[in-house]
Amino acid sequence: MWFKNGEKVQGETSYSYRNPVSPEDTYSCSYEGQRSPEVYAPKSVSVSMNPPEILEDSSVTLTCSCDANPAASYTWFKNNQGLLSGGPHLILGSVHRSDSRKYHCVAENELGKTASEYVSINVEYPPKTSNVSVNPSAEILEDSSVTLTCSSDANPAASYTWFKDNRTLISEQEVHFSSIRSEDSGNYSCKSENKHGQSSSVPLLLDVQYSPRIPSVSVNVSGKILEGSSVTLTCSSDANPAANYTWFKKDEDSPKASGPNWTISDFRAELSGVYYCEAENRRGRIQSSLHLIETEAGSRKSAAAATITFAVLLFVFIPVFLWIRKNRCVTEQKERPANRTQVNMSPDINGPSAEAADEQLELHYSSINFSNIRRNHKPRQSPEDNTVEYSAVVFKKSAEGKKTSGAESSEDVALYSTVNKCLQSKTELSS
Repeated sequence: MWFKNGEKVQGETSYSYRNPVSPEDTYSCSYEGQRSPEVYAPKSVSVSMNPPEILEDSSVTLTCSCDANPAASYTWFKNNQGLLSGGPHLILGSVHRSDSRKYHCVAENELGKTASEYVSINVEYPPKTSNVSVNPSAEILEDSSVTLTCSSDANPAASYTWFKDNRTLISEQEVHFSSIRSEDSGNYSCKSENKHGQSSSVPLLLDVQYSPRIPSVSVNVSGKILEGSSVTLTCSSDANPAANYTWFKKDEDSPKASGPNWTISDFRAELSGVYYCEAENRRGRIQSSLHLIETEAGSRKSAAAATITFAVLLFVFIPVFLWIRKNRCVTEQKERPANRTQVNMSPDINGPSAEAADEQLELHYSSINFSNIRRNHKPRQSPEDNTVEYSAVVFKKSAEGKKTSGAESSEDVALYSTVNKCLQSKTELSS
């Protein structure tokens, strides 16, 4: 007798059952009161994995199990691609991340075959590499929008930390600049980390380009420049890429020089003026403020003129003034002869007659200019005192002179000197 799903199949009395069978049904038979076990196609097919958490380079075992009678055979599939048929166990030694796929098995016997559900092998590993990318990848201009992205191959997914010039920035996968500034330039790197490990990226230089800022001009000497000396002008500006410099003089169209430093080895008065420089790169151009540069030539000319004026006054006008003053004093003396004091020289009793003495008497007038004479007893008269004094000086002839025939006599000569106490300058007295 034959039974299908536990119920007797009518009309089937042969020892063999030749009707079509279904994998979902069970079959059995009985003979003389003895009933056989039921037979059926595999059912309740499933796959188990050990260990449940798989690390790279470790080993994993997949087991396929089912309920089947007679016993089933098994076939393994990876991403629906058949592998070698084998037993209920699939052993994967030293798994790699490439082994992270979907697996299932198929159990089969004479009554049919049944596939298991898919099971995924998730091979976990720490971040191997971390990379930084920038968008846009072309040159970065100031005030533009820029996004930095950190990526890493890791399982489970990594968390990210950003660094700028080795200083912690934020803990995000992306860094976004809506309007990037020049101060945002620097070396950016990121760190990827999960529970199995971490890795750091190679630093990426973020180079923000901008036009030159207002240049500054400096001179290596302070104040006015000594004529004929060397002068170096320096122009500097913050720019990226680096600026080129050109020197100009105000109200002149053609440039005077190029480069950040301009040296004038022999600075002359005609080079004095207002100078400025221009800084330029491919992002723009800007002019510095005006810088006045002048020599000391004007001051030296003024000093020279003052020296010449003083020399003319000292050696021309003062001597002329004193000469005029001197002549005026002499004229005053000549116009006042009555003021002269007469000195009577009494003749020697043994000498010649008074008439002869008068004939031999000679009066000499001289003008005496006092130099720096200090008197010990008499006080100095004021410069305004222009009085005239007369002195008598008697000269006695020496023995070699001619003697008269009667007796030895002396011949006296009276010298009247006019002492002019006129106002004299120290310059004249010294000369």
